[in-house]
Amino acid sequence: DDDELTERREQANRESTRRSRIRKKRQYEISARMMVVLKNENDVLIARNEILMKRIDNLETRSTRIMVS
Repeated sequence: DDDELTERREQANRESTRRSRIRKKRQYEISARMMVVLKNENDVLIARNEILMKRIDNLETRSTRIMVS
């Protein structure tokens, strides 16, 4: 009976470990996909920021020219 109980516990532990590995793999895959999405969003924001910084620079240049005139 002790052997049977030990075997059941070992089997339960193996199954629990298997489920844990599956959960970790799934979470890793979700995180990897999210990283790609966030990197793309970041790239877009960086590009928008560069455009806006150029606009600011152009407006400051125009403003300076108008004030000098």
